[in-house]
Amino acid sequence: YCEDTELCHRLWNHGMIMWVRTAVFEHELGASSDGTRWEAVARYNYGKELYFRKHFGRWKSLICLKLNRQGAFIRLLIWGLPTLFTLGLIPRFRSQALLWIRVLFAPISGPADPRSTRR
Repeated sequence: YCEDTELCHRLWNHGMIMWVRTAVFEHELGASSDGTRWEAVARYNYGKELYFRKHFGRWKSLICLKLNRQGAFIRLLIWGLPTLFTLGLIPRFRSQALLWIRVLFAPISGPADPRSTRR
């Protein structure tokens, strides 16, 4: 959720970025996400906002928040309008519209960390 971007930013400031041609990285999409897709998107959005606040100030963080919410709203329109016209009969449209509603109205601090609720 932007930790790699933040780390590269800090390393760049210290002049320590190196490119190792033989390095191999493997990433399984979604493997670091506990929870549902909307939570992963909302946490990623929050990570971007936190990155901007930390490195560029509150104003740019608020711009990032606004762009994230506008993006969720546009996606809601893209998936929500077909849902209305099909009366919600196409499950893919309905599930995507619900995802973007959740992202749009996610708390500004991001969804709760599922690890904090485990016993």
